[in-house]
Amino acid sequence: MVNFDNELNKVEYIKPMTSGEPGNRVFSIELYTSQKSYKIFVEKEQLISISEYIIRNLYSINVSDSNEEENKHDFNYIDEEIKSNNIQIEIQNNNKIFILYFREETETEIFNKLKINLNFNQALLFAKSTLKLASQGRPLCKLCYRPMNKNDKSDSDSNICINCPRKNGHYKQKN
Repeated sequence: MVNFDNELNKVEYIKPMTSGEPGNRVFSIELYTSQKSYKIFVEKEQLISISEYIIRNLYSINVSDSNEEENKHDFNYIDEEIKSNNIQIEIQNNNKIFILYFREETETEIFNKLKINLNFNQALLFAKSTLKLASQGRPLCKLCYRPMNKNDKSDSDSNICINCPRKNGHYKQKN
């Protein structure tokens, strides 16, 4: 078994963050537990990739699509900052959780920084807010939730991207 510096089984609140000017933004995840808070600096592409993985795996599962944010209280402090350039994700359907592994890789070593468990509701809320943050003003495809540029919009429906993997005739279009 691989040991991590920190393993968190109960996350109270998790949210994606960004700072800096468009085109030169730094992406991070703020994570709060009852004992400690973390800020994890991550690569934008990896953050988007894990969010798409979460949505893809929860697409056919009946998870309540709550637009309410989790109970935030006064989460505005950070106890520890972590840098991660290797994020891996695992789904455990029987426990209804996603496990996220944050590692930092150098040319010669891999450091296991943080392992967290998110329930399906937390994961879905996190994934959707991540894709919304990454799009920064660009509309999201109503099926795959990817950000759409002006030339990505479908002629048949401007709310769906041209190359949407879900645009295969198996989705129900809402009127």
